[in-house]
Amino acid sequence: VIEYDATSAEQLPVLERPAQPLHRDLGLFSVNIALDDPSKFEGGGTVFERRFPTNVHLDGTDTHESLVSPTSCSILPRAAGYALAHPCRERHAGGALLSGRRTILVLFVTGTHVNDQSSSETNPFENSHTDDEDVRVTTFNSCPTLELSARCKSLGMILGGGSTVPVPSGDSASPPPLNGKEDQILCYRAAVESDPTDGEAWLYLGMGLMSKPPCGSLQDQLTLSEEILECLDRAQEINPTDGRVFNTLGIALQQHQQLLEFAAPSEPDQRSSSPGDDDDIRIAFAKAATLHKHAALAGCMGAAVEARSALLNWGLWHANRDEFDMAVPILRQICVDGIVADTSSTDLEVADDDPHNLDVREYEAKRTVRDAKGLLAFCEKQLHQSS
Repeated sequence: VIEYDATSAEQLPVLERPAQPLHRDLGLFSVNIALDDPSKFEGGGTVFERRFPTNVHLDGTDTHESLVSPTSCSILPRAAGYALAHPCRERHAGGALLSGRRTILVLFVTGTHVNDQSSSETNPFENSHTDDEDVRVTTFNSCPTLELSARCKSLGMILGGGSTVPVPSGDSASPPPLNGKEDQILCYRAAVESDPTDGEAWLYLGMGLMSKPPCGSLQDQLTLSEEILECLDRAQEINPTDGRVFNTLGIALQQHQQLLEFAAPSEPDQRSSSPGDDDDIRIAFAKAATLHKHAALAGCMGAAVEARSALLNWGLWHANRDEFDMAVPILRQICVDGIVADTSSTDLEVADDDPHNLDVREYEAKRTVRDAKGLLAFCEKQLHQSS
């Protein structure tokens, strides 16, 4: 049972009302049963990311009129006792409650049938220190294929956080645990192999490959960069409304562009139509910022922070190109005025000495705004000096 209570938060802006972040559930289907009549509250509902429009302004000047209304992407059961069911893989959120109380009962439906197609091709323990008989004792081969992808992603995220995961074994000699970047990427590869239509799995695989330290020859790095772009292209084809995909794509395109410049510094014409050209990067960041703004206005928790992060990456890209006149209006949306602007204090003097004094997400959010303020001041100074 989940309860949203806005009775003590009715004076807060929409971005700070009771809500949930965009997420996916683990299982096959989610069932949301209303326990309160919609007349008892205002706002709320289940927000589906796939309902966001994909039109963007390439200068970043989104307005309230050009973005979704807080309720246009959400669905509410008609009355108490009515239910809303959807696939667990659909990315969704509990929209911001504007007033009153909303209580729901959520059920997750899954299965326990062992996959007939279970093999090392879709198992995160492929090539690890165990044999097929040992692998079959893991829970990964005792769930539906669609859920297998989600479990592989979850395991990859755990490994990315620095944790180790023991590998179950059918004999007394336990194999070494999963640990480290390579095992994380192995999990994400297993996710896309088990379900090639999982756009989030392609995103995670691309992000995992991006986090590998540079190594090998320049050609090796270009090959890896091309694989990253292929992953993100698949992700955006499947999930064209996921802002995370486009923010990551903008960064990956910049890195690919830099590699191409090292590879052919005297032949810029050969790079003009390659992945990573200026238009591709600009469009990627514009889409990321707009989609996260849609989510923020729809009342998804944390979406405003992600929008500011995308705007900062976009503004930094322009600033690095000495395009200060284009960077300034983008950066102002983070810390001065705009739909997702944070004008509160971002004093991190204590947190810089000990980041554990703040919640990690709160620390990152404040650091984004602080960095945006510093970059904005620099860009404005450059424009003033050149005028």
